[in-house]
Amino acid sequence: MKKILFTLVAMIFAISPIYGEKLKVVAAYPYIASIVQEVSGNLVNVQTLASGKSDPHFIVPRPSYIAKLRNADLLILNGGQLEIGWMPPLVSQANNAKLNGDGTLDLSFYVSLQDIPRSINRIHGDVHPSGNPHFILDPDNVILVAQAISNRLSKLDTANAARYQKELGVFIKKWKEHLSVWDQSMKSLNGVSVVQYHDLYHYLLSRYRIKSAGTIERLPGIPPTAEHLVKLEKVISENSVKLIVQDVYHPDDAARILAEKSRVRVVILPHDVGATAHAENIFALFDEIVRLMTHD
Repeated sequence: MKKILFTLVAMIFAISPIYGEKLKVVAAYPYIASIVQEVSGNLVNVQTLASGKSDPHFIVPRPSYIAKLRNADLLILNGGQLEIGWMPPLVSQANNAKLNGDGTLDLSFYVSLQDIPRSINRIHGDVHPSGNPHFILDPDNVILVAQAISNRLSKLDTANAARYQKELGVFIKKWKEHLSVWDQSMKSLNGVSVVQYHDLYHYLLSRYRIKSAGTIERLPGIPPTAEHLVKLEKVISENSVKLIVQDVYHPDDAARILAEKSRVRVVILPHDVGATAHAENIFALFDEIVRLMTHD
């Protein structure tokens, strides 16, 4: 009887990760955590550091972040130097050897970064040397990121590799179904000109052939001046701009002034999961972006 009980217990541990030690994943941003949850089933514990409402460039470090990193098996970064101002000191203080090598995944390595500057100079504003890091706002890049995450989970947790790949397949199928709906809705904006606050939605606009006529920021990271806004009014008029695209973390007073003077609609878009009330996961993020941009 003891042998039978021992065998049954061993079988339960072997077939169910619930009774074993789950992989501990820390995601820099909420969108990463959402994708991890989609491609991992119930096999990992995932925690997020930054809030979806925050400016992703400037996250205020907290002691709780260090504790999460100290216990992590895998840290997943957006990359493209988006975390350069806040993540390195946290990793250093966590002193977790697991985060070396395969224990850190930089998602920017798996996509084609755009807007790579020819030269780096402070007179050009707060530019990213590696290119525009907001690549996740192209829905095609979500598949590439999901594949990279699934492959790394499979490498770190080989016993469950087949399950990760199966979950990835389910996710990609579902994503492509949603993508066809988004593409159809966004066709109405092909060739339309918009103005952004910050060049945050570059990948999204490029994906749907929407023209960016200018930015409310005078330079990247530099707030607008009155003179710049006057020039931007002319740009809006000359380019028949249809939308002013505003994110949730920059002040929207300049966008509102331009909208009133130019009679152009302002849309406040989420940039990450949790940035707005309805963007509760990676699917809802794009549902909300498409709805807001195509709603008259």
